[in-house]
Amino acid sequence: MDVEEVLKHEHQVINLMLDGIRRELTELREVGTFDFAKLEKVLDFGRNFLDRCHHAKEEKYLFTRLEEKGQPEDHGLLAELLAEHRQGREHLAAISEAVPGAKGGDQKALQAAAGHVRAYLELLTDHIDKENEQLIPMTERLLSQAEQENVVQAFEEFETREIGPDVHEKYHALAHELAGR
Repeated sequence: MDVEEVLKHEHQVINLMLDGIRRELTELREVGTFDFAKLEKVLDFGRNFLDRCHHAKEEKYLFTRLEEKGQPEDHGLLAELLAEHRQGREHLAAISEAVPGAKGGDQKALQAAAGHVRAYLELLTDHIDKENEQLIPMTERLLSQAEQENVVQAFEEFETREIGPDVHEKYHALAHELAGR
């Protein structure tokens, strides 16, 4: 297995969650509010699968390996991706902060949550495209098959050690639920 297979598979799962966000934004337009239980699930997915698992593996193992191959983390593609990871965390925090007020009927809080949900959707959509179109080809160009296998092994060990057994599958199921599939 190589890095491309792992990232593209995880991107498919993330895209299911993004489909769920699109559905929630449609419901917001039609009904005037979110399904807050689903929005909480989106936040859980974003914090735990996307950030603690997917982004953490990229940052700790893939980006580090690419930096060793001459790709700087302070400018260029890796810097952009790291900045987008931070922006995603900021949107999740802002959504979390706005949800209690929005649940209580505060329209300003509802609009703040909606704005950050939209921005998060746009950010992740563009981010996944950038990873698929630029990061993966860079990885394939710079890392040998053996080096990619080492990165994938590090991904798997990280998941086992830091995320725990069956957590990946839990979030795959949640992504399908959010997408309505």
